Amino acid sequence: MMRNMSRAAAAIFAATLAGTANAAISVFTTQAGFNGATTAAQTDTFNDLSQQLYTSPLARTVGSYGYQVTAANGLFPGSNAGNVFMSTNTATDIMGFSGFTGGVSAIGGFFFASNISGAPTSASSITLTVTDNMGSIVEVVLNPTTTSFRGFTSTGTITSLSVAPTQPIGGFVWPSVDDLTLAQATAAVPEPATWAMMIAGFGLVGGTMRRRSTKVAFA
Repeated sequence: MMRNMSRAAAAIFAATLAGTANAAISVFTTQAGFNGATTAAQTDTFNDLSQQLYTSPLARTVGSYGYQVTAANGLFPGSNAGNVFMSTNTATDIMGFSGFTGGVSAIGGFFFASNISGAPTSASSITLTVTDNMGSIVEVVLNPTTTSFRGFTSTGTITSLSVAPTQPIGGFVWPSVDDLTLAQATAAVPEPATWAMMIAGFGLVGGTMRRRSTKVAFA
């Protein structure tokens, strides 16, 4: 029983360390968590844009960073109570962010959907695909709203982010992004679930070692 517990603890601990070491991109569901894992952040609010058609690609700069926004049929920003956000001209287009300069290893923002009038609306989901120099990760945001935040940090360099909504039956919604934040990732911090696994692993290892030392002492 003691040997089984030791092997289980070692397996949990090894799997946790391996997962942390191999994870190129980390996902954050809160702005506070993302801010705590990044530095030198700059946010593009898009408030300098008008509700009109913009040719793709659209070059943007924010602080020391630069990037491009793309959509097959152009870009058409939306507005929510005077707050402008980035969107596409055609609902079925995928909106892409790429061509980053300035050393971007973290990206985040508010991801949702908007209607034909350019106002935020509900959608079944928004699919985000983030790619760095090591690979890609897909994050699905269910029932997104204007407060649905997602942030991504990479151990490498972020190369692109794509945003695509799931179209509802009998209608259309447009991919929308507000307050796009570019930053540099700091040291990765394990999520709470990962910490729990590590603590459990340490506990099992410690408990097994104590039992073994006790057994040896009485032998």
